[in-house]
Amino acid sequence: METDPMEKLVDDVAALTRDFIPVITDECKAMYRFEYNLQKKYADRVLTLVKDLYDDVLKELVGKKSQMVKEIEACLKEHSQLQQDLHLTIEKHFRDDDPLQIILHTLNDDMKAYREMKAERLKTLADLRKKETELCDLLGVEPLVITSALPSETNLHELDQHIFVLRKTKIDRSDKLNMSRERLNDMMRRLESVPSTEFEKEVCEGNLSVFKLTEQNMNKLEDVVVKYETLVGEATERVDLLESKLEKLWDRIRLPDDERRAFNETYYGIGRSAVSALTHEIERCEILKRANMKSVIEMVRKEIANLWDRMTFTTEARMDFNAYFTDTYNEDVLELHEMEQSRLEQYYEKYKDLFTMADKRDHLLTKMEEFAASAKDPNRYKNRGGQLLREEKERKSTEAQLAKIESQLKRALPEFHVENNGPFLWRGEDLFATLTAEKVPAPKTYSSRQLNVQLGTKRMTPSSSNDSGINMRQLSSDSILSSYSRFQEHIDAGSSPAKRARTPAKRTPSRIPAPRTPGSKTPRR
Repeated sequence: METDPMEKLVDDVAALTRDFIPVITDECKAMYRFEYNLQKKYADRVLTLVKDLYDDVLKELVGKKSQMVKEIEACLKEHSQLQQDLHLTIEKHFRDDDPLQIILHTLNDDMKAYREMKAERLKTLADLRKKETELCDLLGVEPLVITSALPSETNLHELDQHIFVLRKTKIDRSDKLNMSRERLNDMMRRLESVPSTEFEKEVCEGNLSVFKLTEQNMNKLEDVVVKYETLVGEATERVDLLESKLEKLWDRIRLPDDERRAFNETYYGIGRSAVSALTHEIERCEILKRANMKSVIEMVRKEIANLWDRMTFTTEARMDFNAYFTDTYNEDVLELHEMEQSRLEQYYEKYKDLFTMADKRDHLLTKMEEFAASAKDPNRYKNRGGQLLREEKERKSTEAQLAKIESQLKRALPEFHVENNGPFLWRGEDLFATLTAEKVPAPKTYSSRQLNVQLGTKRMTPSSSNDSGINMRQLSSDSILSSYSRFQEHIDAGSSPAKRARTPAKRTPSRIPAPRTPGSKTPRR
C-alpha cells in the first residue's frame, strides 16, 4: 500500500531537519564561541525562516483557492445568464463536495456548447444589425427594437424579415427614383429647361447611388414630378391654343400648304423655341390679315352663313347679327365675326345630335312627299308590279325611320327646353310643338300578296289565255289606281310639313347668347 504523500512529507521534513541542524551548529562553532544565547538566536532565525516558508506556501495555496472560487462563481453566474438568454435549462454535472477544480472544469464543459450557441447568435445579430443600419440610414427609418441582450431565434427571424422589407422598399424607391429621373429629364428636354433647385440637380444630374431614399425625399421627388407634369400640361395647352390660333390665321390669309408644312416641320414641340416661333408667326400673320381685312371678313361670313344654313336660321334670326351686314372692314368687325362664328360652332357641337335628327327628319319627310307625288301618276301601275312592290317596301321603311326619329326627338327636346329656357327652333318654329300637333291617320297599306292580286300577277295555268291575263291586269290596274288615289289623298293631307305642323303663335325665343354689339338682338331661328 502506498504511503500518504503528505505523511511522507512530514517524515522527510523531520529527517531533513535532523540532518541539517547539526551541520548548522558545526559551522557556527567554527566561526564563533557558540554560547547559549548565540545558539538560541540562530535557532530562532532558522525557525522563523522555516515558518515564513510554510506561510508563503499556505498563502499561495489560499490565493489559488480564492481565485478558483471566484472562477466558479463567475461560471455559475454565466451559467445562470446563459439559461436566461437562451431560454433553456443547462444541467450541472458536479456535486457540492467535489473539489473546486473538478467543479470548475465540469462547469466549463457543461457550458461550452451553449457558449458557442450564444456566440453564434451574437455574430448573426451583429451581421444583421450592420445590414439593417445601412438600409435604415439610406431609407431614413428606425431600426427594429430588440429588448434582450441576446436575441432569440424568433428575434433574429423578425430582424431578418425587417431587413427583407427594407430591401424591397429600397428597390421600389430606387426604381421610382430612376423612372422619375428619366421622366424629369424628358420633360425638361421638352420644355427646354434645366433644374431650378439643388434637389432637382441632385435628382437629375447627381450620383443616385448616394441619394437618400427617405420618405421625405420621395415625397419631394413626387412633388417635383407633379410640378413638371403641370408645366408640361400648361405648355401643351398654351401651344395647342397658339397652334389653333395660327391655323385659323393661316386659313384666313390662305397660306399655301407647303409653307404650313415647312413651318410645322421646323418648329414643333412645347419648348420655348416653339412657343417663340409660334408667337412670331402669329404676329406676322396678324399683319397679313389686317392688310387683307375685307377678304378675311368675307371668308368668315361664308362660314357663319354655312352655320346658319345647317341650323336653319330664319332671315329674321340672321338679321340679329348686325355686323354681318356692315360695309365697314376693320379689326373690331373681324373680332365680332370671329366671336359669332365661335359661338355658333360651340352651340352646334353641343346640340349636334338634335340638329342631325331634325335634318334627317326633313329628309325622310321629303321622301314621303316623293312617294305621295309618285302615287298620283296613274301610269306608274301599268306593267310595273315588281317596281311597285319595292317602292311600297321602301315607303314602309321610310315611315318606320321617320317614326323612330320623331320619337327620339320627342324625348330629347323637353330636356333642351329646360336647359335653355325655351324651345328648340327648326326653320323658325317650335319643333316639339310641330311633332306633338295632331296628325291625320296613316294611309292604308298593302301587303305584297294584296298588291300581287291587284296588279294581276296571279299564276297562269296552261289553260289560261293571254287575253284573260291582259284583261285581268287591266282590271287590276284600274283597281289599284283607285286605291292609290285614296292613298294620295291621305298623303296630301298628312305629309306636308306646312299642313302637318303649325304652331298657334310663332315666336322666336333666345337660344344662344349673342356677342355684345351695339344694337344687337337675341338671335332667332
